[in-house]
Amino acid sequence: MKNTEIGLDLQSATSDGMSAEVPEENQPATAPQEQTTKGTDEAEGGTSVDDGAEPTPFLTVQHNHESVNLSEAEATDWIQVGMASKAMLESVRRAAALKGMDAKAFVESFEKAQDDAYRAELIAKYGEDDMDTVNSLMELYQSKKEGTVKAAQEAEIEREREAQQSLEGRIAGEFIELQKEFPDIEKFEDLPKSVKAEAGNGNNLLFSYLKYLHQEQKKVEAANKAAEDAKKASAGTMAAAEVTPGAETAFMEGLWK
Repeated sequence: MKNTEIGLDLQSATSDGMSAEVPEENQPATAPQEQTTKGTDEAEGGTSVDDGAEPTPFLTVQHNHESVNLSEAEATDWIQVGMASKAMLESVRRAAALKGMDAKAFVESFEKAQDDAYRAELIAKYGEDDMDTVNSLMELYQSKKEGTVKAAQEAEIEREREAQQSLEGRIAGEFIELQKEFPDIEKFEDLPKSVKAEAGNGNNLLFSYLKYLHQEQKKVEAANKAAEDAKKASAGTMAAAEVTPGAETAFMEGLWK
């Protein structure tokens, strides 16, 4: 099985692992579905035509007083970023509050302090009479700084790509092992969402599926027991009703005694 085939479905599975488990394993409980722009022209016997409408966005959010439409992949990415950075943001807000600043200004103050310190070093070295040299070196400094930031961002993207490939490779191997035990499962996408989410979070795929089957069996047994208890209770009520005479019956029996 190709790793890329697993990867397409794994991205949504890993994001599902961060949310509460939905009741229906194979379908999202409340997630809106993307709609196709293809319409059916009934006048021409059901010929499919493009009505020119834009696809319905997966999610619309307000940002900077504007409505921003997001696809499912984009929404998933931003949710993951938000959840990963929430704790850090709270720490930054706390530190900023102690300085009497908002979080954005507090963070920007670090870079500004570094820039001001470097400019002061250049002025001390070349003097205020040679500001042309100071300004030229500051431009070079800013260019190198942007290059450093860009290189760090690219390195982070590469680390994430390698981590994703490693994850997909591991799950691909585990899926082959799972198929040996359950040959009826033909595709990774056929697995329940909770199983895929657990695998994306580092759990063994076969173990996750066996746990899922065990949990489902427990649900069936609990439902059967509840139905049996209800049946017994209903039978007992009916038997009691047959044995206990009604008020009218008791009155009539008393008249003939």
